[in-house]
Parts: sequence; C-alpha cells; structure tokens
Amino acid sequence: MTTETTQQPSQNKKSWIKILRTWLLVVGTICFWIVLWATVEKHRAQTRPSVSLTGDKVDLFAHVFVMTFLAVFFLAIGIGGYFLALLTQCLTFDFSRQIWTAIKVKMWFANLFVLLCIGMGTGFLASAFLTPILTDLGVTSGLAGFLPLIGGVGVIQLVFVWVLLWSPLEKRVIARRLSAIGITPAQLQTGIYL
Repeated sequence: MTTETTQQPSQNKKSWIKILRTWLLVVGTICFWIVLWATVEKHRAQTRPSVSLTGDKVDLFAHVFVMTFLAVFFLAIGIGGYFLALLTQCLTFDFSRQIWTAIKVKMWFANLFVLLCIGMGTGFLASAFLTPILTDLGVTSGLAGFLPLIGGVGVIQLVFVWVLLWSPLEKRVIARRLSAIGITPAQLQTGIYL
C-alpha cells in the first residue's frame, strides 16, 4: 500500500513532464517552420517583383473563388470521412473477435485524415479573405497565403484537443463488441461505456 502511494506522485510528475515536452515540441516545430518559410519568402521577394492580389479585381475574384472552392472541397472530404468512419466503425465489420488494437490504429489514421482535411478547409477559407489583406500590409504573397492555411490547421488541432471527436465512435464500437459476445440490449442500457 505504501509503495503505491510513493509511486503515484512520481508517475504523475513524469506525465506532466511528458505533456509539457510534447507541447513544447509542437509549438517549437510550428515556430520553426513559420520562421523558415518567412526567411525563404523574404529571400524570394528580394529576387523577384511582388504582385499584389488587390491590384486587379479579376485576380482578387479568382483568388477568392479558388480558395473558397478548395475550402469547400477539403471540408466536404473531412466531414464525409468523419461520417464514413463513424458509420462503418472505422471500417470494422467483424466484432466476434478482439478488435481494440486494430481500431486504435484505424482511429489514429482517421483522426489524422479528418482533422487535417477540416483544418485545411478552414485554412483555405481564411486564406480567401486574409491573404489580400496581409499582402496589402506588406507581407510577401507566399507567406500571406501560407499563414492563414497553417493557422486554420493549428486552430482546428487545438479545438479538437478538448472536443472529443471520436467519442460517438467509441460508444458504437463498445456496444457492437458487447452485443457480439452476448450482452443483451437491456443490459447495455444499464451500463456505462468505458
């Protein structure tokens, strides 16, 4: 009993260190790529003439149209992929055997695909309207197109850290697996899914 009590705080401390290290790695990686992109774009801007997206109304309309089209395309793929994973239990159809290890891998890939597509859709939508504004403020055209895109992906990733996107899928998988091993629907209604 005393060994469990003494090990608990050290394990808790290690988990906080892991969380802090992971967040520092994520934020550091994002900052590194933004600084690298800004440096490359600054060098490119010095070697070629700058083109403003707001200089011509046709160019501005084409930019907004293309970015909005890409936003709708990626959002549709992301939302469609989410409902496909939800309705097919991450493409799992046989619940008579143990499935959790395979489901975890499938959910990881589904999470990556769905959140990346939704983030890119959000980023392209933001880029449709923010890129001309950033270009007029003096940001190079490449960086002005990149910042809203990476910002959209980052915001969506942060939102879904707190929003449990896959909890309906987990509930469906647990119910299907328990039904396959003989638990009745009446028993399922009285239980708590974990």
